[in-house]
Amino acid sequence: MDLLCAKKGISVSNIVNGTTRLQPVVLLTGQAAGMLAAKAASLSKHKKMKLRNIFVWLVQDELLKAKSYLMPFTDVKPVHLHWEAIQKIGVTGILRGTGKAEGWGNKMFFYPDSLVRTEETEANITDFLPDYSKWKINKAGEDSLLTVVAAFGVLERFYNAAQEGYHAYPSVIGNVFKSGNYEKIWNNIGLKYFQPARHIKRFELAALFDGLLNPFNMKGKNISLQGK
Repeated sequence: MDLLCAKKGISVSNIVNGTTRLQPVVLLTGQAAGMLAAKAASLSKHKKMKLRNIFVWLVQDELLKAKSYLMPFTDVKPVHLHWEAIQKIGVTGILRGTGKAEGWGNKMFFYPDSLVRTEETEANITDFLPDYSKWKINKAGEDSLLTVVAAFGVLERFYNAAQEGYHAYPSVIGNVFKSGNYEKIWNNIGLKYFQPARHIKRFELAALFDGLLNPFNMKGKNISLQGK
């Protein structure tokens, strides 16, 4: 028999309790538990499915469709055109938020219009996808700003690393990079102002990653409820 706990009934350490006891988080754990139960019921119609065997991203994806936050980025609201992409890429850690204390509270900011540091981003990618380490081009200490065209280079190297380690994507994705038609890809994802030499913004890189490679639910990187 499967049992779901929510609100303050979840089991956490005294340190984590400092966050999970807060009302917004309490509400979200309840919503996540309900979504997980609904997903399990839906999947069980087709095959026997236990709660513990459901991948985390399946539940998170449904929560995002309901405009529920996975990452507490206070400066990117659900009305943002690329809010869902920012949430997904934030979960992977490829683009991370910055926490700031405000009075008695803490807030996390994504800074969607800020520029992207190449070395920092490649280090984050390597944390998510260790095989990327042999593909990254920036040397330590050369934390340059990433341009639009260079961002496509990062995505292509991510694709190569993911193929090498997980065979994560169909070959047609590789053909997209070979075509070099970056402006068409850019526009299809819903981005504007394609200028190859200008510096890319954080929300634009998030949209590119999500729209083209979707590392959030990449084959071989699915996470179980046990964190495996």
